Amino acid sequence: MGRRIRFSVAQPVVIVVWYTSATIMIVLLIVFRYTQTGPASPGFHLSQAYYYGAFAAGLYFVIPTLLAITYYGASRGYYAKEFRLSPSQRTLMLQTIIFFIYLLGGAAIFARIEGWRFLDALYWADFTVLTIGIGNLAPSSHLGRSLLFPFALGGLLILGMTIGSIRALMLEKGKQRMGHGIMTFTFKTMARHASDSQSRLYSYIPHLDEAHKQSERDQVRKEMMFLRTVKRIATLQRRWMSFLISFTVWIVMWLVGAAAFWKSESSQNWTYFKSLYFSFTSLTTIGYGDVYPRSAWGVPFFVFWSLLAVPTLTILISALGDTVVHGVREFTIFLGEATFFPEEKSTRNHLNVFIKRLMRRAPKTDRPRGLSDSAPSPGQHTGSAHGDDASWGDLCSYHCALFNNLNRLIELALSGEEKEFSQGEWDYYLRLINRSGSVRAILDGSLSSDWREGDAEKGHGPASGQKHKGGLQSLAQPSSPLLSGQTEAQWLLEAVAKTIKHELHKADAELCTHNRI
Repeated sequence: MGRRIRFSVAQPVVIVVWYTSATIMIVLLIVFRYTQTGPASPGFHLSQAYYYGAFAAGLYFVIPTLLAITYYGASRGYYAKEFRLSPSQRTLMLQTIIFFIYLLGGAAIFARIEGWRFLDALYWADFTVLTIGIGNLAPSSHLGRSLLFPFALGGLLILGMTIGSIRALMLEKGKQRMGHGIMTFTFKTMARHASDSQSRLYSYIPHLDEAHKQSERDQVRKEMMFLRTVKRIATLQRRWMSFLISFTVWIVMWLVGAAAFWKSESSQNWTYFKSLYFSFTSLTTIGYGDVYPRSAWGVPFFVFWSLLAVPTLTILISALGDTVVHGVREFTIFLGEATFFPEEKSTRNHLNVFIKRLMRRAPKTDRPRGLSDSAPSPGQHTGSAHGDDASWGDLCSYHCALFNNLNRLIELALSGEEKEFSQGEWDYYLRLINRSGSVRAILDGSLSSDWREGDAEKGHGPASGQKHKGGLQSLAQPSSPLLSGQTEAQWLLEAVAKTIKHELHKADAELCTHNRI
């Protein structure tokens, strides 16, 4: 992290040291197991500390294995060799350290006050901070009960921040990993149906089979509408995929945890169903406390398992809100509009509106100040492509429009709102960009920011207005609004900024030509 030693040197050393530590711990555990217990030592039994050591040895082995996978991926070019923590990763690391210091420190304090063993106090602190509340251990002294108030509140605060960081990081990484693959697959599938008039989906998606008969701006506008449809469907697929993965992980944690408790509490005659019952009430933080682990390795496993299971449930609830809860809310609105509060629409129209609502979130109505001035409503600016140059009057008015829209797009991009522009607004912005050069040059990223000053005079730059080949496939690039990972406002902001830079280059070239004369 300090970047004082090269990655190719530091990473192998760290991996070897971790594996060495894991090997030493495993050897010590094995030697202790076969020398201090058994028939030769009838008075000895393995305590919770031994199993905590076994869990630590397992973690000591998992960590270098993950580091080795990272090193292999970096050497093969899959990851960057320069390791640099992002702000979210750094925040999560610090919050995790603080959480465990708080948990262990609280356990030590309450062990001293209540006369508990430290590991029993750690077990109590774990189910207290995680709000499971099993209840087989509870503070009985006046001082212990008094300190419970600040300890529980502080633990909930730290736990909430830590789980929030885990959720944000997991969802961010999952969106990046799955988003591109799902988007590309959906794009290829729908592009095939959009160009085939015999397809069953042809009437439900924008048509692309007659795009070559239209003007460039109309063709690009239709393609943008198609890409927006693809993005909505791909986003819906990604959300449901995230939900299914989270639900599967939660089910695995539940079933595997139940199997472990069934094994560890066999001396209490636990059945597998009883273990399922305990795991479910603990996993959902219900915590009745009528059954609880007592064995030497059941209690350490509960601490280790609960620290993994509760954040898993939080991520599942988050994914649930993006899919099932959203669908139930929209279905309730649809049911109310179709039955109790009917409008002058047919059932089919209600159903179409319901499907469209499911494919995207409800749009926000708040708009940044002045946006309506720059983005006209549908129906405005419907002039032909030949009349674009006259839309803003002279060149000075056009430049003023560029800078006004730049300012308003900056406000919208910084607001974080994922606004979807109307067809009229897209037509306005495409015409604004089109005056500087080919619309396709903007969309496929060929309006380069490093073209030379003389390119406009020679006809090599974007100002030449040459048509770009490639059709719809040219939009399926990382620089397109579909796959760039940007919102529509962010992408339009970048396109308008490139147009302004192009205009400045062109004005500079004209000024140099005038000075030569």
